[in-house]
This record gives sequence, structure tokens and C-alpha cells, in this order.
Amino acid sequence: VPGAPTSVKAVPGNAQATVTWFAPTTNGGSPVTGYVVTPNLNGIAQAPRVFSVTATSQTITGLTNLGWYTFKVAAMNAVGTGPGSAASTVIRVGLSLAPTNVWAISNIDSARVYWNTPTSSADSAITGYLITPYQGAIKLPYQKFASTRLQQTVLGLTTGLQYTFTVAAVTANGVGLASIPNTPITIGNPTAPTPPRTPQVVPGNGQVTITWAAPLSNGSANVTGYVVTPFIGGFAQTIRAFNANTTQTVNELTNGLAYTFRISASSADGTSAYSVATSPIIVGAPRAPSNVKVTPVSTALATGSLTVTFTAPVDNGATITGYTVACVSLNLGVSGSVFLAGATALPVTVTGLTTAKTYNCTVKATNDRGTGPSSAAVGAVIVGAPTAPTAVSAFQVATGSINVMFTPGSNSGSVITYYGATCSSTNGGVTVSTLGIPSPITVTGLTPAKTYRCTVYAHNARGNSIVSAPSPAISA
Repeated sequence: VPGAPTSVKAVPGNAQATVTWFAPTTNGGSPVTGYVVTPNLNGIAQAPRVFSVTATSQTITGLTNLGWYTFKVAAMNAVGTGPGSAASTVIRVGLSLAPTNVWAISNIDSARVYWNTPTSSADSAITGYLITPYQGAIKLPYQKFASTRLQQTVLGLTTGLQYTFTVAAVTANGVGLASIPNTPITIGNPTAPTPPRTPQVVPGNGQVTITWAAPLSNGSANVTGYVVTPFIGGFAQTIRAFNANTTQTVNELTNGLAYTFRISASSADGTSAYSVATSPIIVGAPRAPSNVKVTPVSTALATGSLTVTFTAPVDNGATITGYTVACVSLNLGVSGSVFLAGATALPVTVTGLTTAKTYNCTVKATNDRGTGPSSAAVGAVIVGAPTAPTAVSAFQVATGSINVMFTPGSNSGSVITYYGATCSSTNGGVTVSTLGIPSPITVTGLTPAKTYRCTVYAHNARGNSIVSAPSPAISA
């Protein structure tokens, strides 16, 4: 018989539950044909449910709302039914799972409690939440909120005492499972805001404009303003204090220098920690070019070349004096970089690249305040004419006929459509050329008893390769 399934989990629904599991690690030598799921209500096994399919998720219906259930699963094969799994974690059918990530902010005689929505509300809409305060292990009266907001203020707490809180969702079927409690907080201690989030910077002429998201929590008082700290090479510069708007312009910066910025939020109860640092940005330099397009050069004489076009960026107050186009190989080909003087000389051709390799190309603009950030990378495969065949040899197959054998070179990213073999006499015979694919190629119509050397070239959509070295001499 099969081994036991593992990792059994259950999610409550309305008079039902969805049970999932992992298949057993051994089928006992006979394929698994189905599963038996046994509900346990308040520790008492109920009628098993048999599923003659190999799916590892099933919905168990006909359960009793508000009952506490666990589930065990056994696998079946042609021999019989294997042992039952370990029981799932207990759930209460018909009720919501617990909210997650509960945390709290201290206020005077109260606390602001935050949480995330439960992963399941048992197929019933959440109508509110119930918050239960604890002093150590002592459970205090709960406070019920007829609102689906994910934060509420719990009143009537005692300043100076430490509290934790659990949160449970309320649906038409009742109060769901309680969350894990938050980290303890002491009531009455003033709390600073949490850090601002996701700052974004746009460079300008001697300035930048910074936008950020407000803190997740104001702490115990409303945010009254923000502090922006510029950094150069990790060293803090003069801080700039602003009002509560989350978009601000920082002036009196030095063009050409790279800055990062961190934001702090201020309230009557303190200043938050720093936000995450912005990416480095050069003040006054142009923004990144856009709409970059990369095209392999299509002429046979331009093997190993890419054409790059792009849209000029905002210059941030100083005329763009040039662009740098860089194409970097993703699979070990040669990398190319071109500096293009002037702001209007488009498109750009990057040469000297390796055929049949993939390159990512970026563009960045320069003005007299510095070089701006690179554009998004755009990839292309270098396509060119083939490389020459090698190891050419020849042998006579009949009077006036020679088979030419060779080793193909690289197709340079485009399928070779044919090879050309030419046998040239060294002592007065007729020179004959023949097209064919693959090796060997038979060249006929040669002058009997004359000596020949043969060469080969390859052709694809980009043109002909150079001609190979000649074969050793052979008589026709």
C-alpha cells in the first residue's frame, strides 16, 4: 500500500473546508489511484470521504459550522489503503482564519492596533473585528468594531502598564480565530512615526524633486513635517526641513555630484528613523534616454554591427553634448561602446561585435554637469555573414569529378543556405564552381589528368564568408 501523505492543511469555508496535502513519497510499487479524507470533529472521527482521483486538494462538504475540525488523509492504490497522515492544524468551520501581522502604537490611555486581513473568511464577508487586550497572561474584556478597517483605537488602557493584543474577524457565522499577539507595548510612552516609504528622485538644475509615501503609522501624534538629508558618498550634508507635503524640491545642490537622499517624518512625539536611501543620482545631469531600439545591421559588409536608436531625454537645464551607447555581451562576445558627440546624430552604429552572440545595449546622455543614468537595456542577437569553412580536402570520385570535403564555420546567427566549392587547375585545366550543401560537394566537368586545388565559401542571408584555404592538390 502507499505511504502516508504529508503536510495536510485545511482552510475553513461555510459548512465545508478545503483540504490540501502532498502525495506520499512512496506508492508501494503500485500507482496511487485516490485518497481518503477523514474529518475529526472535536477529536471524534467522522465518516471518511473517498476520492477516486489523484488530485491533492479536495473540498469536504456537509460539515458543522462552529465545529472544531482536524483532517487526516490516506492514499489508495490497487493493493489497498495506506496509513493516515498526521492531522492538520485545527480549524473552526464557518469562521474566518486569524488576521496576521498584528502590531500596535502606544497613546495616552489607549493604543492604535494594526493588522492584515485573514487569508480566508470561510466564504463569508467580514463585517468587523474583535480586539482583545492582555496584561501579561490576563485576558481583558474585548472591544468589538463594526468596521472592516485594518486599524482601530483600543480605549480604556492604563498608562504605564504593558499590553498585547489579539485580533479576530467577525462574519455572519461568528467570531473567527484569534491572531498571534503583537510585541508588547507600554501605554503612555509617546511614539515617533514610522519611516517614510519609497522615495523617488527626479534631478534638476542644481536641485532635485523628491516624492515619497507617508509613514505606515504616525505614531502617537500626527506627522507635522519631514526632514530630507542629502548624502554625498555616504557623508550627510545639510538637512532640509519641510512641511507635511510628501513632494518637495531640494535646492542649492551642486551640479555634477552624485547624491542619495533619506527622509525622516516628524511629529510632536519625535522624529522617525531614516527611510531607505534613494538610488544615487547626478544633479543637473540629463535623465535617461527612452524608447531604445536595437537592430542588427543587415548588410553583408557590416558583420558584427548593431544600430541603436533612442529618444533624447530631458536635459535638466543644460544642453546635451553627447551620448554613450554601450552594448555588452550576455554570452561572452566582445563588448562595444561608442561616444557620440552632439545631441542630434542618430542613429548610432556599434561595430566590432561578435556574430551569433546576444548583446544588451544601453544609452546615457551627457551635458556639462555630468553623465546621466543609463536607459533600460534592450537586447539583440548579432547576425553576420558566416565564417570560412576549414579543413578542406578533396578526392577523385570519377574521371573529371572531385568530391570536396570541409568543416563548416560559424553561421554567425543566420542559417547557412548553401556552400560554394571552386576547384582551380594548377596546370591548365578548366576552373569549375559548384553550389551545394552539406559536405561533401561534388565538382564535375574538370579536365581529366589535370591537377586541382579546391576552396569553399559559405552563404547566409547576410552574405558570403571569406574563401577557405585551398585543399591539397588532387588529380582529376
